[in-house]
Amino acid sequence: MTETPDFVATNFAATQTAAASSATPLAGGVGSITPTPTPGGGGALGVGGGAPLIALGGVADYNLTWFVEHISTPQEALGGGLAKILPNLLLAIILALLFGFFATLQGDVMENHEQEIGGWFAPITRPLAGLAAAGAAFDANLSARGLGWLWQGAKLLGILFIYGVIFSFLDPSFNLGESSWLLLVVAVMLSVGLVSLIDDVAKVAYSRRSGGAGAIGVNGANFGVAMGSMIFSRFAGLAPGILFGSAGSAQGELKGNPYTLSTLGLVSVGVTALLGWLVSAFIPHVGGTNLWLSNIFLLIFAVGVQTLFFELIPVYGTMGRDVFSRSKIMWGLTFIAILFLFIQTQLNPEGDFVQAFNQRNMVTLVIVVTLFCAISGGLWLYFWNRSRRRTG
Repeated sequence: MTETPDFVATNFAATQTAAASSATPLAGGVGSITPTPTPGGGGALGVGGGAPLIALGGVADYNLTWFVEHISTPQEALGGGLAKILPNLLLAIILALLFGFFATLQGDVMENHEQEIGGWFAPITRPLAGLAAAGAAFDANLSARGLGWLWQGAKLLGILFIYGVIFSFLDPSFNLGESSWLLLVVAVMLSVGLVSLIDDVAKVAYSRRSGGAGAIGVNGANFGVAMGSMIFSRFAGLAPGILFGSAGSAQGELKGNPYTLSTLGLVSVGVTALLGWLVSAFIPHVGGTNLWLSNIFLLIFAVGVQTLFFELIPVYGTMGRDVFSRSKIMWGLTFIAILFLFIQTQLNPEGDFVQAFNQRNMVTLVIVVTLFCAISGGLWLYFWNRSRRRTG
């Protein structure tokens, strides 16, 4: 068949158009490059186009669900009726009675032998005190030059960021190649920062009204505790994990009744935690912005409840010790309420009394209670036996 010039020209043009639309890069740069669409919501910082080392995504693409899956909202915690509430309430009462009894023994020991026991830990506390003094001198030097506020602010942000990264690793899926990693770190920063500072704000305000001074100082010495609790949580398989760390503390000349100071601190943390929990009830757990906001408010609640639990254990240096010394009934009622919320929303949300102690969360709580009782009872027995031998 003889092809006309018009037919050849038309075929050639069509071939060129198809080649241009599907061309691939050739060696030596010959050819055209087919553009690769950019994924929405952020990009990744990598090396040589390989696997991303650090990914960044927008709020609309947030997809990390670990904390919303393992921290119950009010509907989830209280929607199962008395069948799920009563077993955990009974557990809270039993554990509170154990804490109360052995805390009384420990209080008697500390009242009579506090200096001697403090001497046992002097090899540890002296170096730490030296580091604290060096840090205070450095802070005072910067304050004298008018840079104290800048240094404290930068230090607070740095500490909160490190806490955010540490506690974000409680999520087994967390890694810097996940596009939502930075948003989770920010959520943890906001929750830990708010809870750890709100009680200090209340204490300093009360102290100044009482004619004292005081200021909020930054704590950098709790990194080891935060790191250790995160590693322990991961290896023990705890969910959501231990979320306890303080980025700041009320320092300086605090005036006022110690009981009132401690009560203000506990109440401020409790109110903040409950407000976060209530707000979480109105935010759907769907991907994107709502999921990120749910993380923030549930983390505020979880960090607040865990902070109250550890602070209410009536040992030396906690706010719970002041409350316990003043009113054991008030301490008991408060501790039962906080322990119930802790168990109901994070440790044993199914409310199964029989199966509760087969769960790693509850086993860990039992270990904490057992250690407290063993140490308190052992100290009391040691000094009682020594006193009996000396008088006998």
